[in-house]
This record gives sequence, C-alpha cells and structure tokens, in this order.
Amino acid sequence: MTDKDQYERIIERERLARKEAERIMEDKSRELYAANQRLSLLNTNLEIEVSKRTLEIQESEAQLNVLFDEHPFPIIVYDLLEFKIIAINKTALVKYKFSRTEFLKKRIIDLHPTHELKKLKDHLISIEKYDGVTQEWTHINADGNAFDVIVKGSSIVYNNQKARLAVVEDITKKKKEEKERNEQNRKYQDLIES
Repeated sequence: MTDKDQYERIIERERLARKEAERIMEDKSRELYAANQRLSLLNTNLEIEVSKRTLEIQESEAQLNVLFDEHPFPIIVYDLLEFKIIAINKTALVKYKFSRTEFLKKRIIDLHPTHELKKLKDHLISIEKYDGVTQEWTHINADGNAFDVIVKGSSIVYNNQKARLAVVEDITKKKKEEKERNEQNRKYQDLIES
C-alpha cells in the first residue's frame, strides 16, 4: 500500500468520524432543543399556576377583608405587648367616631373611663392565661359619650405579633330596657305588697 492510499484511508476515516460526530451533535442538539421546549412549557405552566394561586389568595383576602370590615359589630385588634390598637373595622369607626388614623394611635386602655382602668389592667394581665374571655365594660367614643358593651375576645397572631381580637357589642339599650323592666317589676311588687 502506498503512502497515498494510506493517506486517503486516514482522510476517509477522519471524514467518517467527523460525519459521525456531526450526527451525534445533531442528535444531541435535537434532544437539547426538545428539553428546552419542555422546560419552557413547564415554566409557562408554573407561571400560570402561580398567577392563578396569587389571584385566588388575593380574592380570598379581599373576601376576608369584606367580612371583617362589614361585620355588624365593631372589631378591634390590639397587640398584647403595648396594648396598641393595630386594626379596626368600619363598624368600629362609625361606633366610636374616630378616624382610622386617630384609632390606630390609641391603646385599648384609651377607650375606657378612668374608673375602669384598674379592673382593665388586671384583665389585660389575665387574658394571656384564658382565651375566649367575655367581659362587660364601659367604652367612650370620640365625643366623650359612654356606652355599655360586652367584649368577646380571643388571642390571635396578627402580622407576626401576639394580639387580641375583640368583638364589641353595644348593650346600652339592653341594659336600659332591663333597668326599666326591673323598675316596673319593683313598682308592681310594691303595689301588690301595699
């Protein structure tokens, strides 16, 4: 075999090897393209799912905010460290006649008359031990008018801090009616006795 034949054989082997390498690279390139397409599709599906879940969460939060704000009783949330008011619903704004800004500068203690402060401080210390406490109080609105309330409270975590959610029911009218009934009963009793 001559040098020329040997040289041509080497060249032919190199050409075939290069062709085989090009075929392998083409196959790998197609595989990579298909993998990229699948990855792109997965990313698109993931983005759609994240957007869908985000929208569901936003809708759920909006519904909860409506329930909170439109609740028929005033709702007040205050932290258990400094007893600062950190959230109120619209009903509380109407009942107490404070603006949202004014309300959020107050502490729960500011809604009580001075004669209740000792009892309130004792109560605030004890509520950490007992959850779901219902208590009768007197509250004061922005005009300085007092009204009788029943407060149903429970401990919650609000914005990563220990807090208390208080649902307030105005019982002034009920107490007045009860007092009038008791007075009428007493008059009838006195009448019967006499």
